[in-house]
Amino acid sequence: MRRTVFPVLAMVVMGAVLRAQDFSTVQLEGMPAVYVEDRSGREVEGRLVSLTESALTIDIDGVTRTFAPAEVTKIDRRGDSLKNGAIIGAAVGLFTGLIGDCPSAGSRNRSNGCPGARVGYVLGGAAIWAGIGAGIDALIPGRTRLWPAPTK
Repeated sequence: MRRTVFPVLAMVVMGAVLRAQDFSTVQLEGMPAVYVEDRSGREVEGRLVSLTESALTIDIDGVTRTFAPAEVTKIDRRGDSLKNGAIIGAAVGLFTGLIGDCPSAGSRNRSNGCPGARVGYVLGGAAIWAGIGAGIDALIPGRTRLWPAPTK
């Protein structure tokens, strides 16, 4: 059993290492701030200067540093999608719209319900809270993994 498992495991690990030997999968626009972690676990932050398949060059406080793919364990870009904040906000808005009480003109009309208004509360609340969630997410600077490419 060991004679079969270990060679297969070694081929899988080596395949992953061999695929990550260049920066060809990194896609960047502009000159963003990037975070580069080297093999020793040290992380540096700098502005991207250039990027080729075989080299990543960043400016760290006026000092240029070039990394080869073999030296790097991961590259992150500053900033992330606001989508998760908008989704969380929309969920809050949906929930509050569903549990909220409908206004009524008088206590006698209260038993009739308000299905049309309820739909408006749910949709309006979801939209408003999605905007609030995206705004809060924008205030929290996140990171987006660039290399190795995140698994989907």
